[in-house]
Amino acid sequence: MSDLNIFTCTGRLGADPECRKFPDGKPVVSLRVAVSEQWKSRDTGEKKENTLWLPVTITSEGLCRIAEAYLKKGSRVALTGMLKARSYEKDGNTVWVTELHLTPFQGSLTMLDGPSDRDQSSQSEAPRPRMSTDKASRHIPDHAPAFDDGGDDSGIPF
Repeated sequence: MSDLNIFTCTGRLGADPECRKFPDGKPVVSLRVAVSEQWKSRDTGEKKENTLWLPVTITSEGLCRIAEAYLKKGSRVALTGMLKARSYEKDGNTVWVTELHLTPFQGSLTMLDGPSDRDQSSQSEAPRPRMSTDKASRHIPDHAPAFDDGGDDSGIPF
């Protein structure tokens, strides 16, 4: 049986998303997310906080478009993906980095903030689509049968 590599967290973006393209034209977005925990000290009652800065790499095209269009510094997000470690050389030393990767089949991004002030002002200026309740606009023919379940539950096994 193989192990499971799934990591889920919530946090805030420490900078605007950095959007780039691979040489083959596929997009990649880099984020820096602050994942914080807060607690009260048992000894002093003082409020304490610890923040982990998590590098995030998004290679899913759909999530890249969403991150580029809607996320900005300070945005609150929920992320699920795979943890990956990589190393590189810097000044003769090996540096290890653990990143969260959101790939096309193993990642999700949920925006936890409401619409920004800019989005709200642009939405209030544009007319909202209205839902119509008449049959012609919903393309329901007059001869469509009405749903009738008959009220007989005897075939339900529980």
